[in-house]
Amino acid sequence: MPIPKIIHYCWLGGQPLSELAELCIQSWRKFCPGYEIKRWDESNLNLQECPYAHAAFKAKKWAFVPDYFRQQVVYHHGGIYLDTDVELMQGLDDLLTLNSFVGLERCHTPKGKAVIAMGLGFGAVPKHPLMRRIMDAYLAIDPIYKPSGRLKTMPAPKLEQPIYQAIGFVPTNKTQVLHVDNSTTTVFPSEVFSPLTTFGELNFSEQTRSVHHYAGSWLTQRKKLRTCLKHMSRKRYGRILGRLHYMLHMLGYDLLNKPIHFPPYELSEHDRHYREHSMVKHLQHKDACNIQILMRW
Repeated sequence: MPIPKIIHYCWLGGQPLSELAELCIQSWRKFCPGYEIKRWDESNLNLQECPYAHAAFKAKKWAFVPDYFRQQVVYHHGGIYLDTDVELMQGLDDLLTLNSFVGLERCHTPKGKAVIAMGLGFGAVPKHPLMRRIMDAYLAIDPIYKPSGRLKTMPAPKLEQPIYQAIGFVPTNKTQVLHVDNSTTTVFPSEVFSPLTTFGELNFSEQTRSVHHYAGSWLTQRKKLRTCLKHMSRKRYGRILGRLHYMLHMLGYDLLNKPIHFPPYELSEHDRHYREHSMVKHLQHKDACNIQILMRW
């Protein structure tokens, strides 16, 4: 049984879709004609089904609600889930023959290492046992609140990656086929679903299917800026000089509102192709960092 031609996405909070989300969904229609695109929101989800997701919804932490429900809808209906900041660059038809698939992300990891990132996009046939395991893990979470009364949230990879490791996943950036019960799941390296990192590095290839634009809706603008600059500085200048570079530039940004500039990188042929054909190129790094970074762009 192939993976059904359905693309699922979640949009909570009642606000109109962002410009980035609209453009990304447009790319899904372009590269996946004939697929049903299914929106999940307050009107068609039983938000009380999962205590953790329900607590996140009540706390208006919209980005954490889909962590459970993306598994739930794919488990019951089959298909492909994409976050609304994922832009397709190729079709996905050949992946439909797999039992399940997911992508790796290489943003904050040592060289050669990678983490499972289901928000990049994943797919499965209905009733896939791995989706059920992840659902059960979220259902077992008792919401925890900080002394301030705010909900303590958990990055999705922290919960999901150990489940993959339990069936043989090794956190290296390469293709892996894992076996779970009587089914399989294929894990793809970061160049397939996550060639753009939060610090602006590109790693496009002929295998690239999509780009995650890191809208980071759960982060404040200052947190986005700090995270982006910290990793870019360390990548370019090393641990010690990178930290000094980060501190000086943040000080200048905070006190003088100075833009942050980096010398440009060399563009590969595949990088240039992406830059020329991206539907959201005029939004590059606007949502991710909102600072003037002159790197590969």
